[in-house]
Amino acid sequence: MKNLICLLLVAFLATTTFAQRKGMTVKVDAAVERMTNELDLTPEQQVKIKAIYENKVAAKKSRNAQTKEEYATARADFDQQIKAVLTPEQSEKRNALKAEHKTEMKEARQARKGVKGNNPKGKGHAHRGKKRGQKLASMSPEMLENRAVKSTEKLNKQVNLTEDQQVSIKASYLAFYQRNQAIASDTSLDAAAKKESLTQLKADHRASIKTLLTEEQLAARKANKKVKKGKKGKKAKKENVQH
Repeated sequence: MKNLICLLLVAFLATTTFAQRKGMTVKVDAAVERMTNELDLTPEQQVKIKAIYENKVAAKKSRNAQTKEEYATARADFDQQIKAVLTPEQSEKRNALKAEHKTEMKEARQARKGVKGNNPKGKGHAHRGKKRGQKLASMSPEMLENRAVKSTEKLNKQVNLTEDQQVSIKASYLAFYQRNQAIASDTSLDAAAKKESLTQLKADHRASIKTLLTEEQLAARKANKKVKKGKKGKKAKKENVQH
């Protein structure tokens, strides 16, 4: 009996380790692919960048034990290694993209605060939708590509996509964002027509994603949304109590 339990434990640990390694590999590959799309890396640069990311992932296990200063040093060292592989033009573009992303995150946080603090009840979704449309309309092709990669990575964390699924789902997200941008930028459409077109686009996109997932993955995604919704509900309830 003890031997059986030991064997089961070893099998469980081996399976867990394999899944973790697979997940890490997918993340590294996605990061290299994203940087390749953004900076037009050469094959030689891709190999070097991948090795740097793999070392970063391998060192992640001890990250919880790091102080804030040690973490900052490790981050600076990582950026320096990446910079050493890139050309001056690629480094400049990477810094610009990072600054752009930082600005977007800051604006998003400010927008959320504004919705919570100032918008009348029921206006929040409309405000966010308009803001999102304006943001998409101003995005470059590279930014849309980056957004599609991030959306795919997010879904991958929820349902553990295969490599083939990641390729198909990324293409679906990219097409969705490109079409969304086209609608938002179309001056021949009034607000009502844009809303109707975007509603239909979202429905078609959701249906497209569903066809690419297995029944188990759809169930996992639904469970993830349920958990997320529950957390939001608890947070809102807590905020109401405090007020």
